[in-house]
Amino acid sequence: ERRTGDVLTVAGILGIVGTGLMLSAQADAIGISHLDWAAVIGTRSGRWWLIRLIAIAIATLLIPFRHMLRYRLLRYVGAILSIATLAVGAAGGHAASGKNMFAGCIATVEHLVAGATWVGALVLLAIIVPAGERWDVAPRVSTVALFSVVVLSVSGAINAWRQIGSFDSLTESSYGRWLIVKLGIVAIVLCSGIAARAAVREY
Repeated sequence: ERRTGDVLTVAGILGIVGTGLMLSAQADAIGISHLDWAAVIGTRSGRWWLIRLIAIAIATLLIPFRHMLRYRLLRYVGAILSIATLAVGAAGGHAASGKNMFAGCIATVEHLVAGATWVGALVLLAIIVPAGERWDVAPRVSTVALFSVVVLSVSGAINAWRQIGSFDSLTESSYGRWLIVKLGIVAIVLCSGIAARAAVREY
């Protein structure tokens, strides 16, 4: 539907702008100015960010051809390419640092896939699905959200332990303190999700 295309286009533009801002911010930090992308692309993370920018731009340009996803083979190809794009993001992020980078890459990809699936399902329910059909779709979205949160929590814990390495670092490092704040937010979201799932089941 047209609404689906509009939502996907907005998401693609946000991905392009967000990645561009990341490159500019890093360029301002290590280069001559925020326009010195060459300085950033000269680093390993910068090259991965550039590849991600190109991948998102290509995906955005392909949105008008989304009707081709009615073919099962192309749906599989699209899913693989989507996960590959998230893997590119992982290679330029947390997975590129810390101990056991291979495990970090796998955990980060799982984290991103779960987050994208969860947020995507919520956007689908809130914007794409007609108001009169939302309660019919909500139970399926609730199940997807539950599994997504579990994967988010486990993969996030694996990466957090890779970065911190000890319980003392939770309070002694800036990363650890922000992690505690994030865990508090996750707890609130989990409680909200449990309440929402109970409401959906009751309905």
